[in-house]
Order: sequence, then structure tokens, then C-alpha cells
Amino acid sequence: MSLVAGGSIVENIRKLVELSRRQTSTCTMSIAGATITLVFLDDGFQSRVVPAFSNTDVALKSDSDLTVLLVSRRQNQQLDEIFDAGMQHFSGHPNETLVSSSEGLQFVLQRSPEAMSIIDLANHFAVFIIDSPHALTNLERGNPLKHILSAFFCQREFLVLHSAAVAHHGATILIAGSSGSGKSTISAACWRSGWSFLSDDTTLCARTGTVYGVYRTLKLQTDQSAQFSIKTAGDKLIGEDKTVFFVPDDISLRASPPIARVLVFPVVSRQSHPVIETIPSGEALRRLLASSLFFLPVTKSTTTVNLLAELARTLPAYRLTLGRNPLEIPEVIASVLQ
Repeated sequence: MSLVAGGSIVENIRKLVELSRRQTSTCTMSIAGATITLVFLDDGFQSRVVPAFSNTDVALKSDSDLTVLLVSRRQNQQLDEIFDAGMQHFSGHPNETLVSSSEGLQFVLQRSPEAMSIIDLANHFAVFIIDSPHALTNLERGNPLKHILSAFFCQREFLVLHSAAVAHHGATILIAGSSGSGKSTISAACWRSGWSFLSDDTTLCARTGTVYGVYRTLKLQTDQSAQFSIKTAGDKLIGEDKTVFFVPDDISLRASPPIARVLVFPVVSRQSHPVIETIPSGEALRRLLASSLFFLPVTKSTTTVNLLAELARTLPAYRLTLGRNPLEIPEVIASVLQ
């Protein structure tokens, strides 16, 4: 990837590492046993990014496993040049998000909002660059820094799944599927029925099967909020098509994270009632790959595919055809947990 000379990028990253150490506007948190420090180089980032991580603990150790610097692109001339070169390099490409690598770094270019992540896992450092904190869309504020955290946790051999996750009596149900398949609808329905909410979009699964939600947010079509009687833990963020709700924290999940027990793949339907059916492990793997390849970093794709195959082999998998009334879904899923 020839954005600018690789050496100049590496040199500039080193300068940013030193700059980050002198900043006082920071937030250090613990996610799945890792200590992550966010460093805010501009006013406005902290208030727009931190609320999505309200389910995390304050980190107890001082050394960070990952430091993420959030900066406006025009605060640094070299970063501004890299950003512009990246946009030109990928000009006309149809994908929303593109990943490439150079000089041991990973680059992720986002289209909406227009942003770039530069990830240096060897030095436990990453940079998130955007025009300004105000350029973050409401949907991005619901799951900020997703590409950076995905690359980091894949390196630690976690599965980073494009899935919702809910827990019932200590067992986690992973709900995997592409955007618009019904993951958020199912997690909202289960949460309304008293189940524990972990995630509606980005889920971490350790080799042990322990499951962690990354963001304490739920994204629903705006007209669905009344149907599920959503009670938020803060101001909701209204987007063009979806509203982001901040779900109240479940402290019990921090002390004892639940274990993955079932894979569910939703299918949108207008039939009267939801139906759940067993599917073979091969189909489960195919569906997992289709939904989660988006999260794979460029350096760990083979390892992650192997972990996905292991998950598909070990967990019972089901296809859940959604009915007209989503509030019937929790009882149907509970029937396979007996």
C-alpha cells in the first residue's frame, strides 16, 4: 500500500506515541482482561466516544496493552497527507471499509464517516483520524474504534464476531448475521424478556468460550423503540434510519462473564410465528464467515478462520426464521436451551 513513504509513516507514528504520553485527557478501561487507554488530542472526542464503553471497568494496572490516539486530521500535517493519499488510493472503490498494510502497520479506511485508522500492534499503539470529533456520526458513536479493537483482539486470539449476544441463566446465545438480518431485534426482544444483554453488533469470544460485549449500545430502527419499551442509561442518539440506545449496565456480567452455548442465525420473514431449526456445522461456518469476515485484520485472517471453524464445530447451531411478533422470539430460543 503506497500511501506515502513507509518510513515517514513509521517515523510519524513514533512521534505520536511520544505525544500521547504527554496528554492528560485520557480514559483507561479494561475490556476482556486487556487494558486499553484512549488518548484524546482534541476537545469533543471524549464525550462522543466514552459513553459506548459504559460496561467496562476502570483498569487497575498502569501499563496499557493498547493505546489509541484520537486526533483530528488537520492537527498534524503528516497525518493529513496520509489521509488524503488514502482517499485518493481507494477512490472509486465500492466497499465502505478497506484494509491494507505497509511497514508492519495496518490501515483501515472508512467511508462513512470518512475516517482512517492506523494500527501498530507491534508497539501496542493505534491512531484514529477524522476531520473533527463532530464528524462522528451517531451510528459510529454507538460502536467507536471498531476496526482498531477488532485487530487488537484478533491478535490476542479472540474471535471478534459480527453478532449480537444475550445471556439466559448463564448461557450465552450468539446471534450472527449480516446487517439487517434481525440481530438487534432479537437482542432487544430477549432483553425486554429479562435476559442479560451483552451486545447487538460486536462480540468477543475467547478460546474458553467466555463471551464479552464490547459496546453497551443497542441500535434499532427508530420506530421500534416504543415496541420494546427501551429505557436508556443516557441520551439516545437519533440517526437517519436507526436510533442508538445506551443500555443500562449489568454489573453481574463483569464479575462472571457467561459462556457461549448456542449459535443462532436469523432469517427475516413475515410468517406468523418464529421457527427455530437445527443446521449442520458446515452451514454454520459458512454463515459465520459471511457475517464476520468484515472484522478480520489483514495479519490474522487464517487464525481467525480456524477459530470460527472450531466454534461452528463445537456449538449447536440453529436457523431462526423470524415471525411477525418479535416478542415471541425469547421463548422459541429458550426451547433449545433445555
